Amino acid sequence: MDLATLSAATLPRQYRRKTLSSVAATQAALDRIAARDREVNAFRTVDAAAALASARQRNVRKG
Repeated sequence: MDLATLSAATLPRQYRRKTLSSVAATQAALDRIAARDREVNAFRTVDAAAALASARQRNVRKG
């Protein structure tokens, strides 16, 4: 399963089932950005540390 390509409808289902964490999904998206952004130049700024911190907080809140 390529986490970076999961749909917006699939992600919440995976979170509820606890088969996917916010951190794993966020890291997959960051990895995809790192791999492709030079080619597509879609992002001006990527704050990976803040994105991962936010994902960790979500995991704590949702347990």
